[in-house]
Amino acid sequence: MNHSHPFQSENLRPARTFTRKIHRNRFLIILISISLFSFCQRRLILREGVADLNEHYKDRVYILKENINVGNNEILKKDTHVKIWIESTASLLKVKCYSSTEEREYAIGKLIMYIVNDDYKDKKFSISELDNLINEKLTLLPPKTRRSR
Repeated sequence: MNHSHPFQSENLRPARTFTRKIHRNRFLIILISISLFSFCQRRLILREGVADLNEHYKDRVYILKENINVGNNEILKKDTHVKIWIESTASLLKVKCYSSTEEREYAIGKLIMYIVNDDYKDKKFSISELDNLINEKLTLLPPKTRRSR
């Protein structure tokens, strides 16, 4: 008679295999969930593209078409000359502005508009569409008419 102890490794092998399968399946479910979540939370403009986009807007000066309330009882006045930059997150595309007389590195940007990524879930978002949205609140000044303000 072979009286093996119930806690010997021979008796634990099937349990170990079963546990490994559970952990592997759990890992696959988590991996698939993360993939689906990240697909649903796609950015309108990828991080790599934001730098190029900001380079495109860097030297452009705009004038505000109307007063814009930026919070904390602060209002950007109509006809103010501003420059813009774009920020992209998983849920929003933000358009921020700062005074055209300041350097971007030292300026405190003010959020003047945002675009909810889910609004474009099934559509392709283009730069011309972004320009159209910007043109709703800002007017691009031709280089010859720009002045410091």
